[in-house]
Amino acid sequence: MQKIIPHLWFDKEADEATKFYMSLKNNNLLQKSYLDNPRGTVQ
Repeated sequence: MQKIIPHLWFDKEADEATKFYMSLKNNNLLQKSYLDNPRGTVQ
């Protein structure tokens, strides 16, 4: 059976969402947080 890894995307308020998930008792739900949103063109 394959492992399911959910991905949450926030356009706004990502810092608040990160703090919320880290405040949960089972805080191993959040493993990585990327606050930078790279922008540019693809060639």
